[in-house]
Amino acid sequence: MYGKFIDTFSKGIIRKEWLQHYYDFNFREKSITRFIQSWDTAFKANEENDFSCCQTYALVQNEILLVHQWIGKVEFPELKKKFIELFYAFPGLEKVLIEDKASGQSLIQEMERETTIPIERIKVDSDKLSRVHAITPLLEQGKVKVNPKLEFMEELINQAEEFPNALHDDCIDPMSQALQYLKKYLNIKTNIDFVAVPLDIKDLAQSFAKTFMN
Repeated sequence: MYGKFIDTFSKGIIRKEWLQHYYDFNFREKSITRFIQSWDTAFKANEENDFSCCQTYALVQNEILLVHQWIGKVEFPELKKKFIELFYAFPGLEKVLIEDKASGQSLIQEMERETTIPIERIKVDSDKLSRVHAITPLLEQGKVKVNPKLEFMEELINQAEEFPNALHDDCIDPMSQALQYLKKYLNIKTNIDFVAVPLDIKDLAQSFAKTFMN
């Protein structure tokens, strides 16, 4: 199991019902205005270490949709491979957000040297709790939607409900980072070509390959 979460009498600052659901969304019929990935990184695979998490978000018709999520414990070489794999699984990505601090700095430096992936260095000037408080209005207003069929969705919901008291918050860091970045683009009108996103990463990669190579 991914992780156990502390059971408290008082819930956290994010309510489960704020995470709106979407199902079977046909991206071909919609206009995407922003398309990004957001990372929280950890380099050690030991049991006591944190997980790495990558979330992919699309801004669609003034709503922010979580379209894919990956969580794992990997060493740095495997993390680099996963970083590249997930970026190229989603043609059209504009930015990959990584906190320019601690473990994220090593990944940023390696990827900027070895790839042309458009990395956005995120400078953090507030604590984690303040950053989550800053994006709760988007959640409360129903601006953020998730597909409950996505992988690791139970972990995201558990962490959101228990934050800041959860044992792990690896899903919350990239979420707050992405929402803080995307909220300034709400109501814009520029469009990005996109195709439907399957829920399975292997199907996803095959779908994009067929679409862009034929």
